[in-house]
Amino acid sequence: MFSRLILLRSVRKSLGRYYSSQAHPQTYIYNLLSDTKCRSCGIQLQDKFPDKPGYYRIPGQNDSNTDNKAKTSELNKKYEKILQNLDMSDRNLLINNFSAPKQDDEKVTSVPSLQQITPVEADTRDTTKDQQTHLGHSLSCKRCNDVIYNSKTRSIYDPNRDNLNKSEFPIPKLQQVLSTIPVDAPLVYVFSANDFPMGINKDIFQYRPPQQIYFVMTKSDILIPKTNVAFYNNFKKFLQNYMFKKFNVPRENVFIASGKDRWKMTDLYHFIPNYSYIIGDTNCGKSTLVKSLLINHHVKHWKYEARQQRPDEKQSSSASLKNKDFKKLDRLIDSFSSKNGPGTSHIPGFTRDVVPVDIDGIKELFDVPGFTTNENLQDIFDKLNHKQIARITKGANTSKYGSLKSKFDTVKNGQVLSLNGVGYLQFPGQDSMYQIRNVTKFALHKFKNLEKVDSILQRNEIPKSMSSHFIVNRQQQQQQRNELRGYYKRYIIPPFYGTIDLVIKDIGYINIKPTGKKLTNELMVLYLHPSLEAIIRQPILNYIDPPTPKKSPDGTNRKTITSDISKTPFYSRLIPSTVLLDPSSLVLLPPSSDYNQLNQYLQIDESSESAYNDLLELDETNKYDYWIE
Repeated sequence: MFSRLILLRSVRKSLGRYYSSQAHPQTYIYNLLSDTKCRSCGIQLQDKFPDKPGYYRIPGQNDSNTDNKAKTSELNKKYEKILQNLDMSDRNLLINNFSAPKQDDEKVTSVPSLQQITPVEADTRDTTKDQQTHLGHSLSCKRCNDVIYNSKTRSIYDPNRDNLNKSEFPIPKLQQVLSTIPVDAPLVYVFSANDFPMGINKDIFQYRPPQQIYFVMTKSDILIPKTNVAFYNNFKKFLQNYMFKKFNVPRENVFIASGKDRWKMTDLYHFIPNYSYIIGDTNCGKSTLVKSLLINHHVKHWKYEARQQRPDEKQSSSASLKNKDFKKLDRLIDSFSSKNGPGTSHIPGFTRDVVPVDIDGIKELFDVPGFTTNENLQDIFDKLNHKQIARITKGANTSKYGSLKSKFDTVKNGQVLSLNGVGYLQFPGQDSMYQIRNVTKFALHKFKNLEKVDSILQRNEIPKSMSSHFIVNRQQQQQQRNELRGYYKRYIIPPFYGTIDLVIKDIGYINIKPTGKKLTNELMVLYLHPSLEAIIRQPILNYIDPPTPKKSPDGTNRKTITSDISKTPFYSRLIPSTVLLDPSSLVLLPPSSDYNQLNQYLQIDESSESAYNDLLELDETNKYDYWIE
């Protein structure tokens, strides 16, 4: 019976690839070339140039043998044979190496011609049977192996400093990524719960209508406890309504899952159409999600086979099986993960080309490099080592750090909150008090004022006792100091009434709750490294665990949150400030300067009743009047 099942899957896989090739020849090419590409990042493999992208070594092969050119390797034979059988039109569909130099970033970049792809010579020895087992999807390039097993090598970091080697981690733009995908192929857009809704690029709807795109929120374990069905249903309903009202995405095209916890993987498997291309922002978790789908399917078959070996046990004994064999199962998952599916890493730009992923011979997906809209994104990661990148991009759990019962810090009277040194949040200076809940991996530190911050950063060397508050190593402290005083961007936070979330893209959010009587209209200001982006939004917790409705004076229930997101903004952009008087220092500006800039940005006449000033009273009726999506 089991052999028949395997045969059926093999037939379905072959037929599927054949029929897919008729509609999507590009998809067929990816399948053909899958054995010549790095299984982790998708780049075309080569064994001739150790300093070039895509370099690999077959396990057991010495570098000294690569100079022998008597015989072409089996890998290159397969690649060359495929290319020879393609006509020119299909060759033009061949996608290779996102790290190749781009002539024009403003245009959709065409793929490199075949003349740009140099065949690679291998050693003179025959590829042994043992070596062949490492070919195909089990073979990774040296860069990917270094990321996983040796994080201090030259392929990851610049040899002259402990900084990320940008050339090995390119990040394309949305239009570049879409140019590599067949126009009629199913598209699955993955975005992270860590910084929602910042991970949704509206430009996607310029290329595909909303009805033809499937959306998946991953990293949902950050927002929703896995065991709380009510929280899941609450937020799923909100997310479906949000996507429908904001972008006209059908509610049935929206899904919530967690790649890290392999949560909802079986349902996700059926949700995603066959031959789908998985896209999303860099570091959104799409490769982890695809890999979790693959692992989940493998684990199901393992459990099935394990139960077949125990015919006397009841079919409902899956729980006891897990308890008895969980160590064996963990080893199985680790072994399978190291040899199959796309590679995963916290380093942005890890995936470099399309990675075909075959799930049990039935469903085939294509993991695509993550894109970005921020041209300065790599600048912040260039200043961090791999441990720091992993820590700050990991995200924090909302139920643990963002709930009303979570620990909070109090900030008041003009204090400045340092976000690990990559951002500084300046609070109003007159009789103000706020509760801060940190739902990020940033280490927060309070300073008396901006002058205190500047006095520390103007020193030749940051005091050792303060170095933990700045994500820079000792060699970069002077550079970081100069950038902070002249390079950081200043943003005005729009007026808000009640609690808000300050969301930092790829990082997480900080919940800000005013306390006590409001005595000033002075605006909050954020100094942020230009490689990072931020917004404010309504508290996300309100849509996960809505507060209990209160009774109105007439006895009817009264909603405590705005549920109709079509009438009120869910989030707001920050107001870029250009009124920094002295670019060499962080100067405390008068509140009126920020009022004027806010009114100008929102195109409000300063003489009108709606103009923001010291006399304006914010309440429930006008609290979103100064927000802009």
